[in-house]
Amino acid sequence: MIKLKPVTEEGLDCLVNAHLTLLQQNFGEYQYAFWDTWVFCYEKSSQYSLGEAINIPMGIYHANIKKYYFSNIQKISTEPWEDFKLSILKLLRQDVPIIVSVDTYYCDWYENYKSSHSKHTFIIVDYEYDFWTIVDTVPPRVGIQLADEDLKGGILDAQIAKFSARSQKRSLLQFLEHTLERKKSKFEQEKLAQFAKDFRKIDLETEIIYDKYVWTVPILRNIRRIYYSRKQFLENVLYLKTENDEPLVSFIYDNFTPIIIDWAVVMNVLYKMQLSHKITHKEKIENILETVAQKEKEFAEKLTKTISCSKGLKN
Repeated sequence: MIKLKPVTEEGLDCLVNAHLTLLQQNFGEYQYAFWDTWVFCYEKSSQYSLGEAINIPMGIYHANIKKYYFSNIQKISTEPWEDFKLSILKLLRQDVPIIVSVDTYYCDWYENYKSSHSKHTFIIVDYEYDFWTIVDTVPPRVGIQLADEDLKGGILDAQIAKFSARSQKRSLLQFLEHTLERKKSKFEQEKLAQFAKDFRKIDLETEIIYDKYVWTVPILRNIRRIYYSRKQFLENVLYLKTENDEPLVSFIYDNFTPIIIDWAVVMNVLYKMQLSHKITHKEKIENILETVAQKEKEFAEKLTKTISCSKGLKN
């Protein structure tokens, strides 16, 4: 049996977490997947509701994995079933894990088993006695058994993912300079400030009052991704740091942590609204959004100056 320890990064979908799990197994790291994730996407002219107009696109993570780990994703045909089964058994004997997407209607560890349909992705690591052993990442679970007939009935697609890491490691300064240049060139700070203003004009009832799984509510899902993108930025800083970077890292940690807390409060208030189906504390969110927009702008400006000073001292 292939031994895998599931990696679960909150705010990411199950397919990305499956890739992160394999990266961690192969290289002992997956942090470069978050190279571009302190990001804010907001298009006021979006055809979608306001909640859909703000987002951290999942494509960012896929692009980073491809860029920094040279991913090679090979789709496996799932039909006819017997041919598919023989091919993945051969791969498992070679210690190659299989990433599969399945209708959860056929997954007996899910609440909607045999009741409703949704897509979920996990990793197959073994097969024995007509049962497939899987590693799930959202939430993390190992040793789950899926009956052969259920996989056959519910499978939607399958793939194998191969990676080869870059030999050249990136430095903390490269990461920070790239991030600041991207935010400046794409006017992300201005977009965040505009979103904070527009939020005062919206009617949250269209998203908050309906009964639905909480993280499928567009504005909640996207605020959740924004919050975790800030956490992932800080985690990348801590991962890439060296002893010489300690003063810079201390500055970032002290000044960026309050920004993460602000986004956490916004997410938590929206979450409680959706659970209660009551539009309360909207003014609190409005004030926090305006504050955090200004904090992010000031932090980017201070960080630019701090990097210049840090490079000057090293030189």
